[in-house]
Amino acid sequence: MAHRLLTKLQTIFSNTFKFVTLILICYGRNPTLIYILSELAKIILEKIPAHGGFAWVQTNLARCLG
Repeated sequence: MAHRLLTKLQTIFSNTFKFVTLILICYGRNPTLIYILSELAKIILEKIPAHGGFAWVQTNLARCLG
């Protein structure tokens, strides 16, 4: 279960970074676009708790590990 979750998260992040890279390649070094993408990344990263993860992930990991 935990391995599947990590694999899915890795896939999501990989696809997101590929998408962002393609946008940057297509539009060049547009400062406005770079600013918007960096602010979006900051908002997403602020939503991830600093204490090690979301509560439901910790609960599922505890169940899986026994």
